[in-house]
Amino acid sequence: MLAIEKQLDALREWLGAAQDHVLSIYADVHPGKPENAGRAWVKRVKNALKEMPEIRDRQGRRDEPLYDQVMTLLEADRPEARTLALFAHRNSGGRLHIERLDLQVELPVVDLARGRVEARYGAPYVTPLWFAVDEYERAGILLLCGARWRFFEVFLGEIREGEEVFPEISAADWKELEEASRTISEQLRARSLRPGGRFEKLSPRDRAAARTSAWLHRLYSTLARLLEQTADRLAIERLVLAGEHWQTSH
Repeated sequence: MLAIEKQLDALREWLGAAQDHVLSIYADVHPGKPENAGRAWVKRVKNALKEMPEIRDRQGRRDEPLYDQVMTLLEADRPEARTLALFAHRNSGGRLHIERLDLQVELPVVDLARGRVEARYGAPYVTPLWFAVDEYERAGILLLCGARWRFFEVFLGEIREGEEVFPEISAADWKELEEASRTISEQLRARSLRPGGRFEKLSPRDRAAARTSAWLHRLYSTLARLLEQTADRLAIERLVLAGEHWQTSH
């Protein structure tokens, strides 16, 4: 499970219990945008909070612990992101709980008219998050090169390598597959040096040898089965193959 998924699961449970009196903040923090140079978005969040009467008492005094902890968390150094989401809630016992998420995707909820910051107080404003979960597809990347195949899970801009995808494949099998792939690549490169050679396809003899190899057939069947199981388990919606042309075009 990706780190962002763990955060979302925990957030869903926590906000479900909070129900009300929650400060929800979304900010465009994309470092590549000129308007965010020098972390200018921090000042915009400060201004948005200063204008919120809900975090003040009847005498107009601001909830300083809440404000200070929110700003401390906002100003903490984090990996670069495109959208920041923050939620703060003080329970009936006075305990303050704050969560920050750094999203690698942009959310359409950010209000440009209000300086690329959306701040609300009341019921948890989580619609933008669940919109992103529903709209951004979960993808898988299968890297078909090197000593073994490598699978990566991609969701909401985060990527994680799945090391448990092909546990049944032995080191000897990976080595033999690598050698077979290297042989094919070398043959194709040699052909490409001849006039018109790079447009040649594998000869019928080469293809027949590959198709009738009992070992190769069993190996690819096992790889395909394991990959399908992983895709089903992770609810992968799109699979991207990355490798040499001959590996991804047939």
